[in-house]
Amino acid sequence: MGEPDTFLTDERRAVLDNEYTGAANVERTHKARIKARSQSAIDELIEVASSHEVNNGEIFDPKQINILLNEIAHPSGLMDEDYQHTSEAYRNALYVAVDQFLRDWENSR
Repeated sequence: MGEPDTFLTDERRAVLDNEYTGAANVERTHKARIKARSQSAIDELIEVASSHEVNNGEIFDPKQINILLNEIAHPSGLMDEDYQHTSEAYRNALYVAVDQFLRDWENSR
């Protein structure tokens, strides 16, 4: 297992890798907790990035951010059994948000 504060236990990693062999209700619980903890983690990362007490360049590696965006937009991820892909609408919304950020950033330079 990872650091004590990590939320990806061995069982939850197995869920993400589609290798979980436990009860279906426990797997659903793991998925729900992964989703909730992921949202909390994003909120906390935003809080860290907003702080003037840290150097974002030391924390947020551009290559890792690139990988994160690619994985978020990729048509997979933690899904319900009856939902087999990331929707086109979601990918379009993500594209618009990233495009708006890049335009704003370019205009502020």
